[in-house]
Amino acid sequence: MDNKKTAPCGIAVWVWIISTVAFTVLLNAINKTGQSMGSIIFVSCLLGGGCAVLTVIINAFKNIKKDREIAYSQTQEYTRQTNLGVQQEYDRVVRQTMQNGMVSENISFNSEEEIFFKTLISSMKESKLWNTEGLRLRRLSDGTFNVDCRSCHVGKVRLRGNTYMQVFRGLYQMKEYRDVELEECLEQIPAWIRYIKYCKRI
Repeated sequence: MDNKKTAPCGIAVWVWIISTVAFTVLLNAINKTGQSMGSIIFVSCLLGGGCAVLTVIINAFKNIKKDREIAYSQTQEYTRQTNLGVQQEYDRVVRQTMQNGMVSENISFNSEEEIFFKTLISSMKESKLWNTEGLRLRRLSDGTFNVDCRSCHVGKVRLRGNTYMQVFRGLYQMKEYRDVELEECLEQIPAWIRYIKYCKRI
């Protein structure tokens, strides 16, 4: 660890020494004004120091770029793993729902429902609720989903036909959204998350 940290300084020192020697030889060779060797060495030291500083700056930019590339790669991998985990959990929820006879064979999950429940699962994972709460769906005859977790009945959502979403706020407050777009339902997922957390506390 210490060697890695001091390596840039060591390189800068070597650049300074080599540059100083090179500038001294060069300036002495082209010295036509009779400048003293001390003056030539002094100027060479300054020029060599400038080269050393420039080397440090270049290395710093290279390290920053490398760190950003590593961070980006790690973020991409984390996103890939997260998306894979969400897809797997979504598939499991759909499979369990179908196996439990809670969905008519003629009513499959449409694309809006898939997006909504994947987003819900992802939000529960980010809030560290998924492993403790899980998710259970039951579709009603009109296409509405009753959504439950271990702590509570989360609410209802219908993303086909006359769309609808039910959002609880505490024990005694409930708001209904009718004729809503998918985006509006997605915006209410944080409210569902807050309600699940509330139910876990009581």
